Amino acid sequence: MLLTADVRSKKYGILNSLHPSYKTAAETALNLWSKYLTARNVVEKIGEWTRDTTLCSSKQGNGFDCGVFVAMQSEAIAHGQDPCVIRQEHCCLYRRYIYQRIIHESKRQETTCNAMDCTRPTDDRIQWVQCDNCTGWFHMLCMRINKAPDGPFYCHNCHSRRRC
Repeated sequence: MLLTADVRSKKYGILNSLHPSYKTAAETALNLWSKYLTARNVVEKIGEWTRDTTLCSSKQGNGFDCGVFVAMQSEAIAHGQDPCVIRQEHCCLYRRYIYQRIIHESKRQETTCNAMDCTRPTDDRIQWVQCDNCTGWFHMLCMRINKAPDGPFYCHNCHSRRRC
């Protein structure tokens, strides 16, 4: 189940890929949303919002693809697509898509220096150092250090924040 909220227009939507008998789950989602608004000291109450009835959801057939449906629906909405086109047979392909994106990002992170002014060194013996605060990886050359620090290392951003 996915609850969407458009704070500008004060509209919410509920996409329920489960069996229609799960209406209590939709009520629970609305109650939680109302508690969230109250906790954030938002003046409006959920009663002042209107339900976006243009959003719809196809139903999953197996009962264990709800997380995949929520991810697909979220991505569809984020890209301005109609989530109604999502079907059970898309789940396997979408799982592969997410897997590929995770693998791609993990490989990209291994080879990407987080320095704002990365010099993109090409030496075969590039040395790296990891910030002990933000866990970002940096070329030692980009951090202007010649040897790995004996103690904790903090990147320029984290080092300046620690002084504040």
